[in-house]
Amino acid sequence: MEYSFKNHLGEKILCALEKNDSKTLAIMAHGFRGSKEYPLFKEIEKSLKKIGIDSLRIDFSGCGESEGDFSESTIKKQAKEICIAINKLKYEKIILIGQSMGCASSLIASGMNKKVSAMILINPLVFPHVTFQDSLIKFSPYVFLKKLRIEKSLLAKKNKKIKKFLKEEIVGKDMLEEIKTLDLICLAKKTGIPALIIHGKFDELIPVSHAQYLNNILLQSDLEVLNYPHNPLRKKSVKEVAFHSIKFIKKLKEKFLK
Repeated sequence: MEYSFKNHLGEKILCALEKNDSKTLAIMAHGFRGSKEYPLFKEIEKSLKKIGIDSLRIDFSGCGESEGDFSESTIKKQAKEICIAINKLKYEKIILIGQSMGCASSLIASGMNKKVSAMILINPLVFPHVTFQDSLIKFSPYVFLKKLRIEKSLLAKKNKKIKKFLKEEIVGKDMLEEIKTLDLICLAKKTGIPALIIHGKFDELIPVSHAQYLNNILLQSDLEVLNYPHNPLRKKSVKEVAFHSIKFIKKLKEKFLK
């Protein structure tokens, strides 16, 4: 069913809520410029239904069907949106399931709300500044040009591909400033809840070593390295990631989830 709420700026946030009469809710946080329609999240939603866990797939502001301008987005803003959803839905326990940048938002949100009982971090963004500089810039000409502060109009005349990217701001100055100082490792050291990290062996954006480092920092975590790139889009990879996610949640359910 469709569910919506207003974030702290009054922007309407659209979500997909699957109710299975559970006291536990799994909130799925998508990655950079993603949406709640991410195939992996839909697969996890189906699997959660089978074991009786409620789920919420969220479109962050400026993404999918939600209101807002993505150029005004930040990781902390997305974390606040997760926390607002938690407070409005009033479940006893929360599992956060993030992918890529959604992992960073989930990690921050876990420290903001005591109801968060566990996390699943899929290809987690661990070092935002490093990743944005060394990886994301390669795949986003607009970000590259914005960073170098090159005049838009002159470049747009020379290159049609660049002109296409200039129509929409992909990363705003607030996020570029935020990632310079955002210390997710410091937050991870304070996180005592159970966590599962799943990372693609062939991730072209975030190296496996980042996930391994995070696994060593978190107090209660396991790491699964699977054969897929940054986004598990192939049917086999989607099912494999969903399988490990549900296996982890089943163990939690046996211990303390209802």
